[in-house]
Order: sequence, then C-alpha cells, then structure tokens
Amino acid sequence: MGQIDYLTPCPDLGEIIPKIKHYESDLYKIILKDFNDQPIARYIVQPSFGPEYAFQIQQVQDDTYVLLANCLNTSLWNCDNRDTIQPIQYINNIGKELTEAISNLFQIVLQPVNGPCYGNGQDGITYRLYTYDTEKGLLCGETWSPTKGSKMFELISFCDATLDYAKSPSDKAKNDLIKQINGLLVMLK
Repeated sequence: MGQIDYLTPCPDLGEIIPKIKHYESDLYKIILKDFNDQPIARYIVQPSFGPEYAFQIQQVQDDTYVLLANCLNTSLWNCDNRDTIQPIQYINNIGKELTEAISNLFQIVLQPVNGPCYGNGQDGITYRLYTYDTEKGLLCGETWSPTKGSKMFELISFCDATLDYAKSPSDKAKNDLIKQINGLLVMLK
C-alpha cells in the first residue's frame, strides 16, 4: 500500500494514550513559546528520536509580521526534567510579500483537510501544519515521514527551508522560498 500524498486531520492521540497527552501538553507549552493563537502559518515537527522544532508566522501590528522559530536541543519524549527545557528561539521580521505567499500556500493545503485520521506510525517524523481561518478557527493537517519526491515531501522541504530562513534570513533565501512556493502551487494543482 502506498503512502498518501496529502495532509490528513491531526488526530488527538492524547485522548487514547495518557503518556502522549502528558508529552504533548508539556511539548506545546515549550515549543509554542511566544506564539499567538492565530497563526498565519505554524509548523511543528515531532521526530521519534530527535529534538522537536517549530516555526510560526504571526502579525504583530497592522502590516508588521514576524517569523518565530523555537528549536529544542533534546527530545522531550524521554526527558525527565521537562520543566527545565527552554527552546532556542529565533525571531525575525518578515515582509508582507513573503507572509502573504506562505499564507496562501498554507490556506491551499489546509482548507481541504478532512477525512479519516490515520494516526502516526511507529517510528518516523510527524509534521503538523496549522493556519488560523476566521470562519473555521485553527486548521491543522499532518503528514508522517513523506516519500521523497512526493507533494508532501516537497511541502515539508519548503517548511524546513522556512525554518532555516528563520535562523539565518537573507535576500537569497527569501527569493528561494518564493520560488519554492511557486513550484508547490503548480505541483498541488
């Protein structure tokens, strides 16, 4: 059976498995530090055996936007002292043009998310994308360890490049992101 090549609804595994509920509660307190509740774009990565990381684009004033990234240097899953963990944080202003392009992409990939929740595999990486919609609220879609060359692989590659941009912004990186978005929009049609 081949892997699906679209985002599925984010399952609430904490409702079924108490250890996951405790982990995700602790994770979101840390990884969402300084993130607001109405993301233009949010990306959370939960590797099975590595540190978690996330970014969010949010509006801070009328036409002012920031790209925040929070990266852990250890996996929270097996960490005994979770209350002492602090993310490495990157905060950069992001222009309106790039913000709107990323917002458009996230709206396109998250608006059609519906159908069954498949949950996570045993090992791999869970990728979650979010956006806030004024009518529907917080939208979430996820993929799990996408196959190289697939639409979801390209989407995740773009999100990882956006995280890299948060860590080290440059005009070249910004232009590369816009090219990736344009390529994804063609691929996703």
